[in-house]
Amino acid sequence: MDGGPRTHALDRFTFSGITLPSFAYGPYLQIDADCAEGAISGHCATTPSYVEPEVCPPDYIQVSYDKCCVSEGSSACYIPTLPPTFSPTPQPTFGQGDNLVLNPGFESGLTDWYANSGLIQIDTSQAHSGTQSVLATGRTSTWNGPQQTMIERMSANKTYRISCWAKLKGTTSSDTLKLTLRINDDVDGTKWLGISNTINNQDWTLIQGDIAVNVAGTLTGIDLYAEGPAVGVEYYVDDVSAIEVSSGGRSLESARSSTQPQHEDVEMQAASGAVVSPMFALLTVAPIFLWYQWK
Repeated sequence: MDGGPRTHALDRFTFSGITLPSFAYGPYLQIDADCAEGAISGHCATTPSYVEPEVCPPDYIQVSYDKCCVSEGSSACYIPTLPPTFSPTPQPTFGQGDNLVLNPGFESGLTDWYANSGLIQIDTSQAHSGTQSVLATGRTSTWNGPQQTMIERMSANKTYRISCWAKLKGTTSSDTLKLTLRINDDVDGTKWLGISNTINNQDWTLIQGDIAVNVAGTLTGIDLYAEGPAVGVEYYVDDVSAIEVSSGGRSLESARSSTQPQHEDVEMQAASGAVVSPMFALLTVAPIFLWYQWK
């Protein structure tokens, strides 16, 4: 290339009175015209009146498809259409009362969500609000479900009201759905705090409760996820929320177990006379249960 004005932009060409753009280099440009075909195959039967497009201002000539200059080779040029410029999108800020969950209603697909093992997929046949929800499927463990990382939006030693709406899919009439915060700090390691409620396959059920994210050291990780129904049971989740309700919270007392759990499955029955493994301390927040696990 010689660096001339026609080597880096689109030229125009005129055929049968029609001015169209063409590439100075590269493949052909296919043009589809909505007209009656004439005697010559591939050509319109009638030729429209030619109108010279007003591309350049007075005293300028068009030297390329998107460039006007005083003359060929002149540096005094005018670009009719400048590419748009966009201001960077500011980072969102969150305060007390704001929902900290990104894409809480799954209206943007699975953006910001991923499966805590198993599979998750968008479902447009069921929605608590909006037009779609997420379906937890392919579940080989009870703790499988949709998950979102919250470390950049949740802080240590604050209390959050977490909630979601959930519904079972299939023939299982009822089961327990848990909404869990998996919390990591550099002193006590990993612990699980969660709330639960019984859900069914007929109506959307709200799961909601307050959790104090109290840590002994530095908060290094925190994830919010749904879990709980039996292996293989599919369920829908929609309208997930996590809202800061205070800058401090009451600690839940729990005995630490020396047994290292092999997975995040929680054996718990959300009903009166709930059955809990020795690793858990159970606090009733009727009809929601708040549970606590140390690792």
